[in-house]
Amino acid sequence: MSSTYEIQLHESNEELQDHQKSIFNALWDKIAKAEKSLDRAKIKQNKIISEFNEIALPAEESFNSARAEYIQHLLSFLDKKSLSATHKEQLSEWIDEELGLLYASPFRGNIDFDALANQFDAYMYETESFSEDGEELTTEQAKEIVTQTLAMLGIVISDETYDAKFKNKASSSDELLEAIKEYIENLSEDSYEEDVADQQERQSSYSHATDHGDYDNKSKEHADELSLLNEKPEDIINKLYKRLAQKLHPDKALNDEDRVEKNEIMLQLGKAKKEKDLYAFLNIIKTHANSCDVQFSENQFHILINSLQEKLYRLNQEKRELRQHGSVNGIIFALFNGRSKKDITAKILDHKENLEKNTKAINKQKRDLKNIKCLREALFSRNLTMSERFFMEHMF
Repeated sequence: MSSTYEIQLHESNEELQDHQKSIFNALWDKIAKAEKSLDRAKIKQNKIISEFNEIALPAEESFNSARAEYIQHLLSFLDKKSLSATHKEQLSEWIDEELGLLYASPFRGNIDFDALANQFDAYMYETESFSEDGEELTTEQAKEIVTQTLAMLGIVISDETYDAKFKNKASSSDELLEAIKEYIENLSEDSYEEDVADQQERQSSYSHATDHGDYDNKSKEHADELSLLNEKPEDIINKLYKRLAQKLHPDKALNDEDRVEKNEIMLQLGKAKKEKDLYAFLNIIKTHANSCDVQFSENQFHILINSLQEKLYRLNQEKRELRQHGSVNGIIFALFNGRSKKDITAKILDHKENLEKNTKAINKQKRDLKNIKCLREALFSRNLTMSERFFMEHMF
């Protein structure tokens, strides 16, 4: 079947019709090519993902499990009394970094990440927010707790608000927590009341404009009445649906086989109407009807062109999204896509080999951290490496 679409136009001269048909068919061909390109990309992506899942996914999961066990091992040193405050601070930074790396992995589904993070957060909350052994908070500590806690929720308070709401409860950590909780709850209620008031005001304004007439809206309506392009895509869709449903209805089937085919076409028509897909209607006309039976005015032609342009944009955008890092499948496709199956397999195998090496390395690091002495040495080595890296980055 020819790819050329014999679109029927009226209300224009022959030369203009030829130009319009040329524009239409150029877009039609681009869409056909974009659909094939997208289908090929999807097939290729599925093959790459399948090969990755078979070859490299187990190694990804093993590496993440090793990192999670490593983090758990590091966490076990936090409450050691023989570890100095400085070393505990350095260890906390180390654990936080490891948690960040684990969280960034899209293949950590086999790990209870929240349990690890909550364990670390509980320690940080106890050591940073409140003094140990039930000691009273200093004024500076209390104010810092309030401002940082509220800042995490996007709330900034003035000194006057702090003095009014929190200052008299600053000596007790429990009272301070209750005061923060109460302040947030009251703030949420106030925001809700303001939203309701704003909504009522908007409704009142809308009612006023409807009752008394809004000059701008009236002007727009008048302009639409004068416009040659006031017909909407939905109007064309409704007309096409009625025309095609009458022509292709199963009641007009010649035999059982024809009836089955027409039933399928009616399902396609219903889907196209629901999704407001003009391109799908045009495809049905091209495949199952005589295009001479459907004519489009010049106004409708412009709407068709806009619809085809949007269709082409969506197809190209969908293809681009296949390799974007917003999803696991997109990450896999972007990292391991290649010119040939051999290239793809080689990339996946190299990745698996690196994962296995890193898993062995992290397991060895865990085994080497046998006691506090080994941990101090590891912290010293880690800080030395970081210092050297900083020196190299800033001095050369």
